[in-house]
Order: sequence, then C-alpha cells, then structure tokens
Amino acid sequence: MSKVRITITIDEDLLESIDRIAGKLKENRSSLIERFLREAVAEEEMMLSPMVRHMLSSAMASPQVVESLRGALRNEMEERHYNVVADKLDRMQSVSMRAARLREEPHGKKE
Repeated sequence: MSKVRITITIDEDLLESIDRIAGKLKENRSSLIERFLREAVAEEEMMLSPMVRHMLSSAMASPQVVESLRGALRNEMEERHYNVVADKLDRMQSVSMRAARLREEPHGKKE
C-alpha cells in the first residue's frame, strides 16, 4: 500500500509522549503514529457494528456487569488510566439505561 504524506497539528505534550514511546520501542514516530491510528480505527469500526453496539448496550444497562468490569479494571490498571475508563463506563451505562427505558416505553409515549 502506498504512503501519503500529511500534516497534522497536535498538542506538544502528546508529541513528547509519542516520541518517548517511540524511543523506548526503537520505532520511528511515523510508524508508531500509523500503528496507533490503525488500532484506533479498527476498534472504532468494530464498535460501529450493530451487533457489538447491541451487545454493549444490553450489557451496560446491567449494574452488575458494570460493577464486575470496574472491579476487574481497578485491579489491572494504574489509577489515572482507571479513572478515565471508569468515567467512560459511567457515561456508557447512563446512555444504555436511557436507551433500555425508551425501548420499554409504549410507542408514542413522550416524557
């Protein structure tokens, strides 16, 4: 596959982190950014799948599932990373619970 040169603007501290990681991995900046983007795009494409979205929506509507996820993540992640993920879990759970309530309402009923 051919490569295309682009120009992007990112925060200086993010660039420093990328360079630090690239140095530790002995990888150049461009290949590291390309790898990160490939992984992020693949994840986003997977998350857009209707089946995956339905499964996550159903799972996130269950408080027991969310608490189990929190416990597993708390044990495996640094606190700063856990806090970011926990915040996303909270938002996902809130959206999923609203969606579940809407599915249970009779059609045409408005709040």
